[in-house]
Amino acid sequence: MNLETRVTWSYRMTLALLALFLGLMAVGTLWIVPSDREASLSVWAIASLPLLVFFPGLVRRNFRSYIWLCFVLLLYFLKLVLNLWHPLVSWVDWALVMTLVGLYVSAMLFARWQQALLRQTPGVPDEHSA
Repeated sequence: MNLETRVTWSYRMTLALLALFLGLMAVGTLWIVPSDREASLSVWAIASLPLLVFFPGLVRRNFRSYIWLCFVLLLYFLKLVLNLWHPLVSWVDWALVMTLVGLYVSAMLFARWQQALLRQTPGVPDEHSA
């Protein structure tokens, strides 16, 4: 598999997993709610906003947006792993953790491969050479 194919694959996988993650968060926040909480669209919106901030950069294939997304995903990972120890853990919590790990890996690989591809492309200035 050449570098362009890897970049395209990881780009598509990252966007698909981000959509799945946001959808699972909606399911966990709005439909499958533990008895100690209430369903709330505002909670989902607030939890989703930090991820949606990166969406324009992700669509433009800006590798720096993918790097920053990975940093933010680590905070979500901490919260989700703590949720797994809650007595009312559900299948959504486990699905969120697995989706998040896949999202992190695909975003990290995209950032790495996109940087390598940009270094190989003639006529594209390297951001780190200045």
